[in-house]
Formats: sequence, structure tokens, C-alpha cells
Amino acid sequence: ANAGTTFAGTTVITTGEGEDSENTGESGYGELTALAIGEDGSNILIDAGSALTLDNSTAVNRIGLTSAASVTSSSVLTGGDDIDVEAGGDITIADAISTTGEIDLEAEGSVAAGNLESGASTSIESACGDVTVDSVTANLSPDSTAEDIEGFSAIAGGGTLSVGSATADNIGLAARGAISADSLI
Repeated sequence: ANAGTTFAGTTVITTGEGEDSENTGESGYGELTALAIGEDGSNILIDAGSALTLDNSTAVNRIGLTSAASVTSSSVLTGGDDIDVEAGGDITIADAISTTGEIDLEAEGSVAAGNLESGASTSIESACGDVTVDSVTANLSPDSTAEDIEGFSAIAGGGTLSVGSATADNIGLAARGAISADSLI
């Protein structure tokens, strides 16, 4: 979906059946067509000019959410492959699960996340704000499609970094302010 302004969705689910307009190039996405992975009807790709809210989603393959403002999800984002979220403002998501792929959260503002589980690596970057995450489990899938397994990395470029727990092959944390972590394994 390409929303010129605000996008609000309660539940979006792909089945892997039917045709993705993102794959045909008819939606106006242009370069996003190259990012669509897998069979038709398998991806959720949303680009919003302002606030983007997607409370519950399940994609057979990839989830890509981009907003010039904020991205919010109060429930679970579940992708069979990569989950990529980019925001010109803040990112606030409850939970995200990427079965075999990576989770990548990039915001100009702050990032707040509940539980993040990825088959490959998980990265969180805030250019100007804080990063707060309850738990991260990365590198879960021996069948990961990722080329290199990086583990878990988080950068709070303008504030503090708080991690409840993180389990990954490699863990890298950086912040302009204080870093706190309850459990790193």
C-alpha cells in the first residue's frame, strides 16, 4: 500500500496466494519492487507520508513499513522473512517475529519495542532518541536466509539504551547516554 498521508490498519494478513501489486510495478513503488521477496501475495509493504499504524500483521515473507513520521504497532508483526521498519520520527511496536529473516528498526526519533524474535539478526538504530526493548532473541533459525549472522545490535545515537534481555550469537550496544541491560546471553 502506498499512502500519501496516514495509514491505519488493524489486521493485514498475506496468504501467499494471488498477485502482489508490489511485484507488478503497478503500485508506483518503483524500487520497492526489487525488495519484494518470494511468491505473489506474500509480502506486506506499506509506505506512508505521515503516521503509520499497523496493529496486527502476518506475512508469508517480508514486512516492510516506511513512514516519514512515526510507525506504531500495538500487537504482533509476524514475517516469514525480513521485517524492516523505517521512521522519520519514533517507532513503537509491541512484538515482532521474523521466522527465518532479520528484524531491522531504524528511526530518526526514539525506538520502543516489546519482544523481538528473529531467525537471523536483529538491529535497532535511533539517530536522535532513546532505545528501549524488553527482550531480543536473535539467530533462532538454522535455516536462515541471511548471508551473514550479526546477532543483535542497538544504537541510541541521541539518548539512552535500555535492554531487558538479549540472547544472540553476538551482541553490540552503543549509546550517547547510559546503557542498561538486565540479561545478555
